[in-house]
Amino acid sequence: MARRMLVVLLAFSFGAACFAQETTIIYQGVVTDTYHDTPLTWTSARVQGPNAAGSGSATMKFGLALPGSYRADANEVYPLVLYLHGAGARGSNISEVIKRTTAQHFAWQAQETTEYGAFVVAPQVPSGQKWAETPWENGPYVQSEATYTDSMCLTVNLIHYLTDPNNNAELAVSLGIDALDIDTTRLYLVGDSMGAYGTWDLIAWEPGLFAAAIAASGSGPKNKLDEILQTPLWAIHGKTDTVVPNQLPRANNPDGAGSLGMLALIDPAFDNTLSTDLVRLDDYTIREDDPNTLDTLIYTEFPTGFEHATVAMQWTSLMSGTSEWLFSFPLTEKPAPTVGPLESLEADETGMILAINGIGISELILGVTTFPNPPKHADPNYHADKADNWDLSNGASGDDQPYYDTLFAEPVTTIFLVENNGNDSGYFQALDADGYEVGSMVPFTANVDYLKTDYRFFLNQRASGIMFQPPYPVYGLRIIKPDDGPLGFDALSVSGVPVP
Repeated sequence: MARRMLVVLLAFSFGAACFAQETTIIYQGVVTDTYHDTPLTWTSARVQGPNAAGSGSATMKFGLALPGSYRADANEVYPLVLYLHGAGARGSNISEVIKRTTAQHFAWQAQETTEYGAFVVAPQVPSGQKWAETPWENGPYVQSEATYTDSMCLTVNLIHYLTDPNNNAELAVSLGIDALDIDTTRLYLVGDSMGAYGTWDLIAWEPGLFAAAIAASGSGPKNKLDEILQTPLWAIHGKTDTVVPNQLPRANNPDGAGSLGMLALIDPAFDNTLSTDLVRLDDYTIREDDPNTLDTLIYTEFPTGFEHATVAMQWTSLMSGTSEWLFSFPLTEKPAPTVGPLESLEADETGMILAINGIGISELILGVTTFPNPPKHADPNYHADKADNWDLSNGASGDDQPYYDTLFAEPVTTIFLVENNGNDSGYFQALDADGYEVGSMVPFTANVDYLKTDYRFFLNQRASGIMFQPPYPVYGLRIIKPDDGPLGFDALSVSGVPVP
């Protein structure tokens, strides 16, 4: 892949004092480690720059692991993973940070795989300091200049420095890298415990800087909920964590604590038993339940028996799907779904559909459609309010419904709808596996977005076809009535193209 020549200038919302002095990087040597019996190599360096108050300078060590295939002269771009460690790794010995399981996991992936090849940056908070100045046992806090720390200031300055091609001469000498080799649309953030506090804190200070983030056993700023929602986030926590308590809001503690407190503040309908429109619950024991890019706010809870340190430091090995989810996000706006006419529809004389857009019915899967109200037309031998049928002569009408849903047993990439007349308007809305809305709602227009055919299968009306194409796999479709009238779909057959 050719090197991306786009450089995103980071628009920091921190106080200008933090950036009043020049930032420098000083090479300190090479540090080695072993993970999964594989030797790992980190460059050890020090970043020096202004302190949070702008009254002087501060310094902090960091480790840098390179993608296994990286060559500075190869014109290849790679993501960058920023890892924020927990309290136990504070100090001046960078080995304490790079030996953390999370750091090892991402460095090993970067070195040993192509799909997760990335720069991994692991800064180290000096002894006695924090990423965010707040007691971690207190849960959600108010982010302010008082909570903003030297370590946070230096970390953001470090990311800015690494991605600025004006620093390439110094970067070549100190770290052996080229700033243009870092894909600034794929900066990722992960943190454990105190570092999870730092993760929540950083995406609140800098909404839109990171493409996605994972925070294990922490909490965040309760006054920055809208900012937090701008970054896809996966929160992980133990149910009975005693170091960073994890509780839903209560009468005597309206903010709650830990990850649960933050998620319930973001979505008051959320608890730790059901997914909501905003928060997707993940079962860490079931790989088939792993989130995907449709899920942008996720919570995984470990039950009684999993202590704080186990969850905070071992989540990369206890769970599946985290790397797949994290690396799937680019920092770009996802394109909206599209609608339009079918390209072709084939059927026999009885009304049995044979192919849609040249795809035989054996290669498609049917959805299951449910109506809020009883269907207007239905064959008594065919429960059209429960399922769809290829034979449009056994159809049902969705007339006068406020909406209806069709869900598939597996994700699909394109959804085909065949109905009578094609004289309806309304909206299409993608659904996830739990039937929750994902992505943007898009309109479809009567007599415009349809393929009209000569087939007449039901009520002697012409069969028409329309396609719904989301930019990513989905599990279902909601059809919503237009603004100025009822929903009027007739004789519905809904099918999808399974994900390869």
